[in-house]
Amino acid sequence: MIFIDNKYTHWYYNIINAARSRTTVTDYAEKHHIIPRSLGGDNSASNLVNLTAKEHFVCHYLLTKMVSQEAAKIKMHNAAFQMTIVSSNQKRYKTTARIFEVLKRNKSAAMMGNTYGCRQMSEETKRKISEAKKGVSVGKGKKMSNEAKKKLSASIKGRTPWNVGLTYKHTNPRGKK
Repeated sequence: MIFIDNKYTHWYYNIINAARSRTTVTDYAEKHHIIPRSLGGDNSASNLVNLTAKEHFVCHYLLTKMVSQEAAKIKMHNAAFQMTIVSSNQKRYKTTARIFEVLKRNKSAAMMGNTYGCRQMSEETKRKISEAKKGVSVGKGKKMSNEAKKKLSASIKGRTPWNVGLTYKHTNPRGKK
């Protein structure tokens, strides 16, 4: 079994089974891979379930407590942390400061000494990289040709800036006053 047999795994599958037996999700749903693709899951219908945003976040949080292998832990902590990042095209469950701190600490702890995703470098290699980068700054002090300036100017003309018409509004997601 890919997951540890613990209370978190049981809670996870209770949420999954409840979602599978539900006929519809209220007004918003997110597709969730029951076995995450990063752990060998696929896109088959049997591995997908529609969850509310809150259920989706909770499931990803539970997944961090359901795996024991270091590489799997890192993947699950990263996925859970990514759920806290607000995106303009997705509704996200707003976490409490406590949960955010736990996720951030766990992600950091999982990444310490991690060999997944980045290699360990010797002090000699780090020194060589440092020496090679000294005095180098990307694009700083370089002059653009007139042709490049004209192309850049033409590509920008007629565009509406991304923030035109946006105003700051404080909204309460739960509708409480």
